[in-house]
Amino acid sequence: MINKIAAYDMDGVICSDLNLPWNEPNFDYDFCFELRMKLNPIFVPVGPYVIITGRSNFDKPHTKEWCSHYKLFPQEIYYNPNDPVDWKLAAKHKADTIVRLQHTLSVFVESSHDQVEFIRQYIGNVVPIVHFSDFIARNFNETQY
Repeated sequence: MINKIAAYDMDGVICSDLNLPWNEPNFDYDFCFELRMKLNPIFVPVGPYVIITGRSNFDKPHTKEWCSHYKLFPQEIYYNPNDPVDWKLAAKHKADTIVRLQHTLSVFVESSHDQVEFIRQYIGNVVPIVHFSDFIARNFNETQY
């Protein structure tokens, strides 16, 4: 039997989602990368996990640097091959990746309600897709204080 692992979105789950205008012609990527490096994680997964992100391959070195800086060590980070990225292309990339990895994933946690619904409709019940707030509430309620 294969031990299944969790998969998480990056922005809005692992770190804050800055919602910046990436597709603007004069967008200052250097400023954005510098700003991101200062953001603390908002959630640190426990145990083995992967990240399936809407970030493009262009963002790979900065994402790896951020993860290393905050001592986050996912087994793998799956980047979006589309650039520039809109939310539907990001959601499609995530759905396609989840389907490819379905036999190894126990859950995918996503922060965008629109993307949760898109992915659920796109893949059906292949892997549970959970919104981050529901994931936190479920885990919080299971903890005894």
